[in-house]
Amino acid sequence: MEHLEEYQEERIEENDLVEQLISNWTFFSPSPELIRIILLQNDKLGSDYFHKHYQSGIDSIFEDSENPLQALQKAADILFHRSGLREPESQSEGEIISGFQAFFSERIFNHLAMLSRTPYARSGTYSIREELTIEIAGKIGLGLYLHEKTSNDLRDETEKILVQLAREFQYWFVKEHQGIFHTVWGSILSVDKESLRGEICDNSIILVLDVEEPA
Repeated sequence: MEHLEEYQEERIEENDLVEQLISNWTFFSPSPELIRIILLQNDKLGSDYFHKHYQSGIDSIFEDSENPLQALQKAADILFHRSGLREPESQSEGEIISGFQAFFSERIFNHLAMLSRTPYARSGTYSIREELTIEIAGKIGLGLYLHEKTSNDLRDETEKILVQLAREFQYWFVKEHQGIFHTVWGSILSVDKESLRGEICDNSIILVLDVEEPA
């Protein structure tokens, strides 16, 4: 019995180690709560902008759907210009959220990869607050908040959501990875690790940790 308990404890420690390694290999993914907020804001911005031209079409989407998240997914498909794709199969709430988590994660990853290939990346630094708000907005369906016809209230509301995204990314980057994350295209380093530029990898991007915690 004692040997069995020792074996079980070793298996638990081994599983914990594997989970930790997998976590270390996984790129940032927004929280499910934030994904829901982004999807809702996506629809609010789209409905506000396209009200005169597409209101009836968007309304019909919500009338025909029993699941609010499926309705949000269909509305988001329109805003992401994917309305020509075939009708998706019925999905659970978890599957819908997980799918958008992967989608946003890929967009952020690709955005940082693009920055790493610029000449400026060799000597300059990038603001997390700027890159994960204004610069990423259009790539995750919130770009309309920058449009001149968007109301100040809606613009401010969207800005707060994007800052929350930047805050989640900064927390993941600093607390879970100590400001160092290696990718297939190079390394992401916090500004306090800037001295490692070129030592770890020739292709690096330096991020300034400038997202403040809420008061």
